[in-house]
Amino acid sequence: PYPPKSYYITTGHTGELCGSVFWVNVNSRLLQLYPTEEKYAAEIEEALYNVVMAAQDSRGYIRYHARLHGNKQETGCQNTCCEVSGSGLIARLPEYVYSIAPDGLYVNLFAPSVIKWEQGGSAVKLTTTTDFPFSTGVSMEVSTATARRMNLRVRVPSWATGPMVIKVNDADFASGTPGSYVSLDRVWSEGDT
Repeated sequence: PYPPKSYYITTGHTGELCGSVFWVNVNSRLLQLYPTEEKYAAEIEEALYNVVMAAQDSRGYIRYHARLHGNKQETGCQNTCCEVSGSGLIARLPEYVYSIAPDGLYVNLFAPSVIKWEQGGSAVKLTTTTDFPFSTGVSMEVSTATARRMNLRVRVPSWATGPMVIKVNDADFASGTPGSYVSLDRVWSEGDT
């Protein structure tokens, strides 16, 4: 079904899904090396929303070419490299949302989720509630048996239209500039939001 040289731009078959999967993986590694560089999280987010999510249909079938112009290609079960790598990436989505640091956590993407990790010898849980990308509100709640100092770093997306104010327990705590991470370094207790 895919003739030789189907990758040529002149055929209209641009944007193989596996290329975006590769791009997400490269930026994930760069984010691990440089966790304060928001640009890597931004590239992951952009590829996930604009290509990877758009490559799947309601039946779970994957498109080989993730065209960024014109009409979407039909989906199918043809066992192409794009179907295989795209399915694998979708299964790994949770690992892109957070990054654990020795002194706390990085919030890289906004998704309804729960992460549990060990911080300073004790279990900590962070629950994120959001309807992003359909609305901009995000709420996070800390669960910890004992109060502990942690640095929660929240991404301020480069596409934000201005400074992002972050409240802790309904009080203004910090403000971040688009394209950065806001550091919320404090003693966190059970139920802090």
